Amino acid sequence: MIYEGTLADGGEFRGVKTLRRRAGNNWWTDLTTLDVDLTRPGKPALRGRMTLGVQDLVKQAQTVHGTMASDATLFGLATRFLFRVGDHNLKWLVQQKDFINPAIRYAIARFGVQNGGTGEAALTAIGAMQGAEYFGRLIFEVYGGLPAYLYNFPARNAPEDPMPPLAGMKSETVTHITPAGAPISLTRFQGGPKGPVIVANGFGFRGMGFAMNTYPAGQDQSLVGMLANAGYDVWIFDHRASPGNDTPGTQPAVNYTIDDVAAIDWPWAVEAVRQATGAQDVQLMVHCLGALTAMMALMGGHMGHVRNMIVSQFSVHPVTSWFNQMKADTHFAQLLHGDAESRMAATLAAMTGNPVIERLARSRDLFDLRTRVPPTGPMPQQAQLDSAIDALVYAVPFPTGEPCNSPTCHRVFGVFGPVYNHDQLNAATHDALNHVVGPVATWPFVQLSRIMQQGKAVSAAGKDIYFDTPKRLDFPIHFISGEMNQLVLPSTTLRTQKWLQAVLPESAAKFTRRVYRGYGHMDCLVGRNAARDVIPDLIGWLRAQG
Repeated sequence: MIYEGTLADGGEFRGVKTLRRRAGNNWWTDLTTLDVDLTRPGKPALRGRMTLGVQDLVKQAQTVHGTMASDATLFGLATRFLFRVGDHNLKWLVQQKDFINPAIRYAIARFGVQNGGTGEAALTAIGAMQGAEYFGRLIFEVYGGLPAYLYNFPARNAPEDPMPPLAGMKSETVTHITPAGAPISLTRFQGGPKGPVIVANGFGFRGMGFAMNTYPAGQDQSLVGMLANAGYDVWIFDHRASPGNDTPGTQPAVNYTIDDVAAIDWPWAVEAVRQATGAQDVQLMVHCLGALTAMMALMGGHMGHVRNMIVSQFSVHPVTSWFNQMKADTHFAQLLHGDAESRMAATLAAMTGNPVIERLARSRDLFDLRTRVPPTGPMPQQAQLDSAIDALVYAVPFPTGEPCNSPTCHRVFGVFGPVYNHDQLNAATHDALNHVVGPVATWPFVQLSRIMQQGKAVSAAGKDIYFDTPKRLDFPIHFISGEMNQLVLPSTTLRTQKWLQAVLPESAAKFTRRVYRGYGHMDCLVGRNAARDVIPDLIGWLRAQG
């Protein structure tokens, strides 16, 4: 929250108040602490911190004129309001005559008839009370704990369409159904003659997540927007592990392996782009699962015609966090997919008498990362199931100092681990993530677990089939990692770079790497400052390759 004003002597006042759940803080301290900068003509600038005690707050309230003037009537209204903030019942409150009628009478008496006031002033005062409701809602959103979390503020705050087509940019979509019935697609934004560049995202995230309009300059600050504006012919690749293919009339892929993405999806994508553009070869900018599978496709001999590539975060020598290693070692993926005893669900249902618990324990082919706003009134069984899942993942571990009240984030972190550093996301991007994620198939996690356990890319059967011909990667490859990446640690890309330099010593200079300080995993490409700190470097590297 920003407080700014001009003082009587021409000085400038600026105060910053931060409302944020974090270890060791509380709502009262945050609300009554203001970090202040004061500049005055001809005098040194001052910086300090203002704090309010209870008596200070009462005194301050008595000095405020207009919509928040202090008298017994307003105090009573405010008291009722704060109680309802506490029990999350504002909608009920404003429907009660014993609250709304006094509020309207107060506004008219104070601003409509006194001191030459007008009806317009009274209506303005009533409108300002809605601002007080917003302030109370904000307090509840930040400090409301589990009730605020289940209320799902991010889903309520999210824009309707954070990933529209790039304005003024020629675009097209090419779709394909694999022999196994898996939908895959390419979306083109033809910014110019450079490239073509294929951009691929990770597991469970839409490729258009790299083209969000949630930045101050809109999509011009997104990865795809910056590539297109730099004159590149950009092709977003949604492989079968992407929810970008979850469209009406299509069935999402379910029983597939990571090998399938490498052996079937990637060769189609490269050939489709070459045929559409007439280009001899393509450039790749690939992230997470998109990076892993692209490297597996090349190393397995399934595709060629790649002249250079940028590999973001996840390469063929993954090193993961303790949380993901624990899931791999306990065969969590097999349990989720259905290798657990089928009697478990029926047993739980019999013990609890609750069909929602029984559905919660069932095996599932798909798990939806998206969350929904809970309905008002009686909750249907699906809504009860969604709330039960969200309550279960409420305790998922987050990196130190990163509390979050988004059920979507808790689902994402519960399935994958820390996918982004919250400090690097602006609020609009964070709220929009519920549109970016979608259903993920559970069976591919079995192969991912084997890859994590062995520390290198292996087949679905656990066989070492990808490292026989490293010469297939003998072209410029630039690896990037976030310093704070806890999903796949920065040593992941370092291990692959060192392996390539060892097996292809005459080409060692082709394999470069950079680690970005303060960044995590996905936020390297979608973070609030990625357009300043990361993306220009990547475009510069592509440009340097010719």
